[in-house]
Formats: sequence, structure tokens, C-alpha cells
Amino acid sequence: MIRLSIVIATKDRPGRLRKCLTAISSQTKRPYEIMIVDGSSKPYSGLKAFKGARVLYKNRKSSMVEARNIGIRHVTGDVVLFLDDDAFIEKEYIEKLLEFYTSHPEAGGAEGRIVNEKASRLLDRILNFPAFPGRDDMMRVWRLHGCNMSFRKEVFRDFMFDEKLIGYYNDDDEFCGRVSKKYKMFFIPSARLIHDQTQYGGARIDHYTNYNTLVFNQFYSLTTIQRKNVFDVFGYLLSQIIMIARAFMFIKVDKHTAIKGIARGYQRVLYAIMKNNVVEQIRRL
Repeated sequence: MIRLSIVIATKDRPGRLRKCLTAISSQTKRPYEIMIVDGSSKPYSGLKAFKGARVLYKNRKSSMVEARNIGIRHVTGDVVLFLDDDAFIEKEYIEKLLEFYTSHPEAGGAEGRIVNEKASRLLDRILNFPAFPGRDDMMRVWRLHGCNMSFRKEVFRDFMFDEKLIGYYNDDDEFCGRVSKKYKMFFIPSARLIHDQTQYGGARIDHYTNYNTLVFNQFYSLTTIQRKNVFDVFGYLLSQIIMIARAFMFIKVDKHTAIKGIARGYQRVLYAIMKNNVVEQIRRL
């Protein structure tokens, strides 16, 4: 029997954390344990009401990548599922996830379907050529979403989250970029959840910091991938096009702030290339 550990990184959102835990407690199949890494100034007080799994809790100020690594070091399950505190899994999510890992021993990682997101994973479908999975088919993918990504525990013997990646965004892409060179990852549409993001996404930050960080972190992710191929480069260029289009088409307020953030991000990328020092620039928001 596969034991599932859940790691939740949270900060100053007790209401959302409570809703996330309520969704976990209503599952048809319960997790073995839950690890909460809480960066809040005031410790969360609602854990006594949670029933059904071993709960580990650490109140510590940390970045997202640090929080995930803390969770990895403390949990003992066979599969580790990372949930954002604003990710609310439907009642059969864990059951479907464990069924998948049981029937697919070749899988190193997997994620479910975000039902309130319109993305069709077209790039992943193209990368499965000559097979071309439908939108509702299980398929192999090259990246997982941080709000609900899972991995077998042995993956962490080879890889950990990169704690040099400060700021916000793309720690999941950066990690998956390295993992995908050794392990297979899959999309499981039957395991469903809602990702209830704020206007600025899970990071809850302004447009300038949001886009500045997103531009540079995507570049940093590309540089960390060993044995880069044409699909890595194509995926990076496509992500840049989508990001810029999103800023111009969908931001209604403070669009100029987002554009300034994009410009600053590309300025940092240029400095990193010229000085051949990506790590130095990642700390200069």
C-alpha cells in the first residue's frame, strides 16, 4: 500500500488553510500524514479540529522553496503531494492519485486537473507526438503545477528545490525541468481540484514584482536544465510570448506597472548574460 504525505506551505491565510484542510479531511481516501510549513507571524490555531491523519506543523519564516524542502525532510510517505493553501481538492483526488501511482510504477511524478483553469496543455500534447492525447486523457507532461504536484519519495534522493530561487514563481518549473531528465511525470485529469488564486496569483504581490520575477525566474529555470534540447528552448520562448500577451490583454489596472516589471526582468536577464552570473542577478529584484 502506498502511503501519501501532503506538504502545505502557507503564510497569513488561516481561512484558506482551513478550507484546504477541510477538503483533505473529506477525501474518500485519507493521506498518511500532513506537513504544514507556516510562515505566518501568528501560529495557526485550528489543527486540533483536524482528524484523520498524522499532522506535523512548523511555524517558520521561509520562502516557498525553503518551505517545500523543509516538508520533504520531515515527511515519511512513499509519495509526497505539494498543495498550495488555496488549492481545494475534490473528494476523490487522493484515491485517484494513489490508484495512478499503484498502476504506473514508471511514474516519478503526477498532478491532477485544475478545473477552474482554461489551459489545455496544448504544448504537452504536442510533445507527445506522434501520439496526440485529447484534453481529457491522461498523458505524460514535462512540468507540473506547484499548487498540486506530487512525486515519489525517491525523486528527492536526486533532486531538491533550488533555494537560490528567491522571489516568486517558477520554482515548480525549475524543479520539474531537472526532474524530467530522469523521471517521467504525468497529468491525471480524473483527479480534480480548484485553485482559488488571488488577482496576483498565489504570491499576492504587485504587478511590477510579479512580472519582474516571472521574467527572470523563467530564464533562470532554463539555465539550470542539464542537456537542454529544442523543446526546452521552444517552451521557454512560448512562455515569454504568453506572459507578455497576458500582461497586455488581461491587465486592466496598472498595466504600465506590469510593463515596467517585464522591462526590469529582461534587464536582469541581459546583465546575467553579459556578466555570466545568473545567481547574482536573481537576488536583485
